[in-house]
Amino acid sequence: MGIRYYAYPVPGDRIDDARRDPSPFLGVDPLADAWRLVPVPPEKLGGIRPGRLSYIDPDKPRPTMLYLDKAYRVFQDLFSGGAGESARESYALVEGEPTMSFAEGYSCTPWLRVLDVAHTAAIAADLRQVDLVADDNPLLSRGLTWSAPVINDYLVTARMFMADRAAAGDGVVYTIT
Repeated sequence: MGIRYYAYPVPGDRIDDARRDPSPFLGVDPLADAWRLVPVPPEKLGGIRPGRLSYIDPDKPRPTMLYLDKAYRVFQDLFSGGAGESARESYALVEGEPTMSFAEGYSCTPWLRVLDVAHTAAIAADLRQVDLVADDNPLLSRGLTWSAPVINDYLVTARMFMADRAAAGDGVVYTIT
């Protein structure tokens, strides 16, 4: 499955609550939220023991969230600035990496960050200035091979999410896990 990126809104008047404990503002199962997974009702299991079985329901509305999958890594490079340049405001939206431990019993500590209303507004304004990625952009070869249309879809989605959050006076909590 790998590491993925998920962001959820935080009402502007709840930013301090989110800083103390961001977990109530994150989805219980962000991947299920992103993929619109719906648990299989026990009566449809036909005697199979219930577990974490689920299916994708294209009609299920996705919760208000930003899902960047693994493309956040391309955005880290895109927003971090080149040699001698400072990072864009948008970098705060994707900054960070989870902490991995390969010692006894593999573990992953997610990266969590809460962005307040001012950060959200600044990022939304900056994202409007980010050019769409061209097919020959060298950033598309980082890690998995990405295509410009896929990255641009994620970029447009991020623009809309952050513009909506800024207009609503929300902050954002995100996790890379």
